[in-house]
Amino acid sequence: MAHTPMNLPNGASMVRSLQGTMSLSSQINLEKVLYVPNFSCNLISATQLTREQKCIVIFDEDLCVIQNRTMNSPIGVGRL
Repeated sequence: MAHTPMNLPNGASMVRSLQGTMSLSSQINLEKVLYVPNFSCNLISATQLTREQKCIVIFDEDLCVIQNRTMNSPIGVGRL
């Protein structure tokens, strides 16, 4: 992947330089993850996550829970 611009929701533009695979947990692997140098945080597309992992994502004021769709059991948790 060449160094190509990526538009952010706030209207700014950054350069993405690499694409790869990343493990969030032993049960969650993300494909086509973009590497953006000097980006101060990690972003995950909830839509892409739920489609690829066949899971449910629940957001609270400072908590995010990723659940298995069939068992409703947590497979990932993130806290603010």
